[in-house]
Amino acid sequence: MRKRTGVLILVLGAVALMTFFVLLCRDPEPRYQGRSLSRWVIRYATPPRMSLSAEKDEAADAIRHIGTNAVPYLLTWLRYEEPPGKRKRLDTVNKLLGWLNAQLGAAGSWALKDQQGERAHGACLAFAALGPEAKAAIPELSRLLCAPNGTPGDAGAALALANLADLGLPPLVAALTNADAHVRVRAVFNMEHLGTNARPAVPMLINTMRDNDWFAA
Repeated sequence: MRKRTGVLILVLGAVALMTFFVLLCRDPEPRYQGRSLSRWVIRYATPPRMSLSAEKDEAADAIRHIGTNAVPYLLTWLRYEEPPGKRKRLDTVNKLLGWLNAQLGAAGSWALKDQQGERAHGACLAFAALGPEAKAAIPELSRLLCAPNGTPGDAGAALALANLADLGLPPLVAALTNADAHVRVRAVFNMEHLGTNARPAVPMLINTMRDNDWFAA
């Protein structure tokens, strides 16, 4: 029992130390009701379930209150690229935490997640909560959408524009005629998030599907 307790103390101490340095070094974020924009963005991106719909609405309201101050952060976060080996390292740590979890009979799971990855995905979706307040982000999102394949944020920009509905439609439509097949594919695959807002683009979508370069991208 003492050995288990010692291992637990070491693990918790390491996690606490890492958390301290992250908090010390990170840039201050906009906050609302005592919570950082990061936390609201991750909460907003939580898969919708009946029990979480109220939390999603609360997060959307918080993001709207933060308003245009959120835009630079969202644009930065959606460019996140998972570092090589990070997933493997997380899996290794989670195996240890899972073992401790079982040994101590603790409730719930201690598994760690790639919060930067979750935040990057959430940043793309959060533009829907901002709506017209995100208009200033359109030029940068359009640039990233049409960037060479593999540019950090290229796919995220396409998803963010799709979540801006009418505001995001013109850049996505323009991308359908881009000379780069990767850009055209990016635009097409994110049109589905526009729903009925994509109706004006249907003729161009049909032409794009006939594209000889479609499967080369």
